[in-house]
Parts: sequence; C-alpha cells; structure tokens
Amino acid sequence: MANKYLSPSEAAAKNWYSKHELKIKFRLKPAKNQRIVGTVWQGQGTYYVYDKAQCITMRPYRAPTEKQREALTVGRSLIGTKICFQCQKRFSAEWRGKICPDCKDKNRVLDCIEKANAWIKAEAVILDTETTGLGSDAEIVEICLIDGAGIPLLNTLIKPTKYIPDDAIAIHGITNDMVATAPTWADIYDHFLSLITDKTVVIYNADFDVRIVNQTSKKYDLVSPQIKSVCAMAMYSHFWGEWDYRRDNWHWQKLSDAAKQQGVRVEGNAHRALADCLMTLGVVNAVAASDKNQNEKIRLSKEYLHEIYYLVLFDC
Repeated sequence: MANKYLSPSEAAAKNWYSKHELKIKFRLKPAKNQRIVGTVWQGQGTYYVYDKAQCITMRPYRAPTEKQREALTVGRSLIGTKICFQCQKRFSAEWRGKICPDCKDKNRVLDCIEKANAWIKAEAVILDTETTGLGSDAEIVEICLIDGAGIPLLNTLIKPTKYIPDDAIAIHGITNDMVATAPTWADIYDHFLSLITDKTVVIYNADFDVRIVNQTSKKYDLVSPQIKSVCAMAMYSHFWGEWDYRRDNWHWQKLSDAAKQQGVRVEGNAHRALADCLMTLGVVNAVAASDKNQNEKIRLSKEYLHEIYYLVLFDC
C-alpha cells in the first residue's frame, strides 16, 4: 500500500512545493484552478504541495513604503490590546472584562459616591453601640442614633444584665458605676423602634451592631428589631480601594482611620457612641462630596457605556 503522505525531501525531488515555499524561494504562486498534487507530513501536521512547473510568476517584490512601515509599526503595537468600552482607550488584553483598569477604578469610586448620596437623600440615621464585649453573650452599654444633621435622636447609657469586664472598659471607658442608674434595654426598646421604623440605618460595621442589638433584645425576650441597615465600613473600604490579599477583598478601614483619611474631626472620645456616630456621618458626607466635577464626567461615560451595550444587544 502506497504511503498516504510525502516527506519534504520526496516532494522537493518532484519539484512540488507549498505555497509558502513557492513564494519565498521562486516568487511563484499556484495558477487559477491549479490542483494540489500531494500532501506532505511534517511531524506535527500536513500541508499541501503544488507542481512548480504549473505555477505562475508573482509580481516583483516591492519594498514597503514609509507609510506602510508606519502602519505596520502601529499595528504591531496594538497586538495584545483591546479597546475600553467606556473611555475608548486601548489597554492590555490580559485584563479581563471590557473596561480598562482606570475606568473600573473610577467606576468603583463613583458607585460609592452615589451610594453615600443616596443615604443622605433618604434621610438616613446613623447608629452606633458600645458593648460589654464582642462575643455571643455581649450586650449594649451605650447606644446613639443621630440624624443627617448630626443631632442626637437617642443618646443614652444602657444598664446591661451583667458586669462590664475590664477589657471592654479599657476600650470605651464606660464603667459599671456609670451604668448603675441607666435605663435597661427594655426601657428604651419601644423608643428605639420608633426612631428606626421605615428608616435607612447607616452603621460602621453593620453586622456587628445589628448582632449586638439582636442579642440584647433576646436577653429581655424582645423581638429582634427589623433594622434596614447599610454598612458604611463596607462602602468606605470599597471607596478607599486598599486591597487585602489575605482576604482577597477590600481591606477594612477602622473608623478612626477613615475619619483621619477624610479630614473628619470630631470632639469627644473615640469608642463612645455619639463620637463614633458623628465620625461615621462625617465620613459618609466626605465620600458623598468628593470630587463632584470629575465624577460627573465618570457618570456620563458610564451612561455612554450603557448606550453602547444597548446598541450591541439590539443591533441598532
């Protein structure tokens, strides 16, 4: 049985060559409707060969013009890049997505600014608590609620069902003597509910404070309040943009650090409920007001991006 494929040397002995060989060696090309005369195996694949005697001459080689060279240089520089749908600039194709890193970063900041402004527009209240600890048995020893103008709606010490441990006192400075005559959580529970009903409640580290409120309510056999909470810490860590490689997420910023980064100054002791509420309000206001002119441009470019997606989706 005859071999199905030729070797390169066997093909050359018969003056049979591939298109590439014909072009490079002889400036020839297959004539119109010229048939393939064989197939050559080259170790990892095959290619077709043509009879050189039947081929026709190609036009003489001409060196590329200056404009062609410039166009070739530009084309080569674009290899491995793609166009950003938002700013129309080119960026590395290794970056996932259709938006360049710069636009993605700007959009991240803009999303946080829009979120902070939405809280302000909704007339959200700010909540903070001080506690007996961090664990599953921790209770509230102080609670504060302020409005968007920084006016306290509720600011009181709370008498817990157990003693405040020394390590907690070392943080917030609230002693057992200070809460001895304070109201219990049951005493202010209804008033607290009336202040948060139908309200967006902004909390720095919302998961913790909501858990503490629920734990304290449970100790008095009270229903856990339905708090429409939003987390200012999550929003601000996203806004600040420091990546935590260990958690593979945005690095949490302490409230005191966030206030310092945004130039927020508050009178009073840190880790007291009123001071922490005012710091949270200051951070939210600072984010909402940051670089409005620049972010208006980002907003418009995002609208343009949505328009492009619409045109592509519906083939307009």
